Amino acid sequence: MRNLTEKQQRVLITVSNYVDECGYPPAIRELGEILNLRSSSTVKGYLDKLKREGYVTWNEGMPRTLRIEEKKLLLFANKKSPSHSRGAQSVDNPLFQKVI
Repeated sequence: MRNLTEKQQRVLITVSNYVDECGYPPAIRELGEILNLRSSSTVKGYLDKLKREGYVTWNEGMPRTLRIEEKKLLLFANKKSPSHSRGAQSVDNPLFQKVI
């Protein structure tokens, strides 16, 4: 599994937090507003990359069907966990806090 960039992590965490708070996924424009991105195509680019990496999925052409792939999210959270690597420094990862 390839490491996510900081921006990709930020998008993934934002989607996860939004779903936790609202109970449904954000629209692309809403996600852009939260992330301070003016271009919806930039947001879509991040989501496309996360989809290719297996972190998210959605039903094409249907609104608000964005879903986080929980198995992949757990791998991401565990990979960032300081307890899984010897001598690692503490990592502030909100996803790790949520899934454990």
